[in-house]
Amino acid sequence: MKYILMFILVCAFAGFMSPAEAYAIRNDNQSGTDLMKKMIGDWDIEGRIWQGPSSEFSSLNGKSSIRQHYSEGQLREEFVLGGQYKGEIFMNFSAAHKRFELFQIDGNSSRASALFLTGEFVDSRLKFKGMDGYPQWGIGPSLDIRWEYVFFEDGTYKHEIYLKDPKGDYFLQSDYHYRKAGKK
Repeated sequence: MKYILMFILVCAFAGFMSPAEAYAIRNDNQSGTDLMKKMIGDWDIEGRIWQGPSSEFSSLNGKSSIRQHYSEGQLREEFVLGGQYKGEIFMNFSAAHKRFELFQIDGNSSRASALFLTGEFVDSRLKFKGMDGYPQWGIGPSLDIRWEYVFFEDGTYKHEIYLKDPKGDYFLQSDYHYRKAGKK
């Protein structure tokens, strides 16, 4: 057994396998439905959010319910964070465009608050970015945002949000670790 593990680690470090291949976390079909099925369920969320340069990360925990929406390749997530932040996320795999699509509606903002991102699966990460010129979260097209979903072999996953600083570098603004509800 230890020789098999050593072989996998050597292949991953040598570049013969991606981390996703080494851990068997991959999108096994063209439509993305196999990957999206792993997200279905009720989840406990352990979150951290950064409030700015002079602050530390703050805890922002919550709950999420993710269900198939209409058909395979479509998900609907309803979430509550910190007992007060509510929202919905719709995720789809578009066969016509060969991409993942994500639309979030924020339920507690006084401004128009929607986010539309497109993505692809690369190295155990589902990576989303904003569409050029599309207003995000009611702020406008100037908000350059990246979302990444990182999948782990234990069945959990992490949702990371990156924003761009004034120098043009991306920084981790928040992350949310999803664990099946009731499991530690």
